[in-house]
Amino acid sequence: MRRLMQQLRNDRGASAVLTVILLVPIFGMAAIGVDVGMLYYERAQLQNAADSAALAVATKCSVSRCPSSGNTAIASSFANGNAKDASVAIDAQEIDPAARTVRIDVSTLNVDGTTAPYHPFAAVIGVSDNDPVTATATAQWAAGDITLPLAITTCEFDITAAGDGLLHWITYDTNKECKGNPAEPAAVGSFGWLELMEDADGNPVGCVADIASDGSAESDPGNPGIPNIPVCHAAFTESLSGRTIYIPLADYKIGDQPGGKAVWHIKEFAKATLHSWAFSGGSNLPQVFDRTRRDIDNLNCTGSCRGVLVEFQEYVPVGSVPGTDVSTTVSLIN
Repeated sequence: MRRLMQQLRNDRGASAVLTVILLVPIFGMAAIGVDVGMLYYERAQLQNAADSAALAVATKCSVSRCPSSGNTAIASSFANGNAKDASVAIDAQEIDPAARTVRIDVSTLNVDGTTAPYHPFAAVIGVSDNDPVTATATAQWAAGDITLPLAITTCEFDITAAGDGLLHWITYDTNKECKGNPAEPAAVGSFGWLELMEDADGNPVGCVADIASDGSAESDPGNPGIPNIPVCHAAFTESLSGRTIYIPLADYKIGDQPGGKAVWHIKEFAKATLHSWAFSGGSNLPQVFDRTRRDIDNLNCTGSCRGVLVEFQEYVPVGSVPGTDVSTTVSLIN
């Protein structure tokens, strides 16, 4: 009996030693269970932030002008607004206008400005990973049909061979009058740039015509040059050639506005494929593109000529045109 009691005394503290030894695998399992779970959660939040940022920038590109690759204000705003901790670093913003894609790379951003994720349990057993959690998203905007903010009078847009699949130059004629409604003044001048649609702050939302549901639209008649607005200059690029466009057709003038402007009545739209154009203000893009190309009548638009080379498809009523802008359909592709 005395020997047994002595043996028990000698084993005192063994459980404490065993507990200390087992703490290493215990904390290791905690690191796997808790820290890895936190990393997956952080990764999901970053992916949501990257997706939102890519879609926002692609939408901006689809309705007006893409931001520069270094201007990440839109991406940062949407990324932080769609992450739980509202703390996301924009590592890269790559925009490819030709492919119509936007790629956004994001990573973790701690309140102290560091990017390494915090591992509370793994740190106890000496495990640390200084690499930030990252996510990437790529969005693409659609190459939709475009409604030009350029009105042409119905008298000028007189393609008798409608839908013949042939090319026709529609040229600017300052002396041509159009009076589709005998009771209203004639629309003088065959071309007129329409007033652009604006947001609540008075800024153009794109090279977009502001046409009312009754077909009325303010215009600048007799001005065959592209409006000196960046969003309109950005719309007239080489990629516009070969695209389907809608051209507002005006049949009479509703009235005059201050500053020499007028209100035209848009009768309908001409759906056509745009191939070339020539406007005043320059001899290269965006004002001019492939003006020497000849139409079915062997005509081009060189010298003082102003016009558009189109392949007419059909007339479309007011109200059935899909908005007055490039399609705003955007989607994630990666």
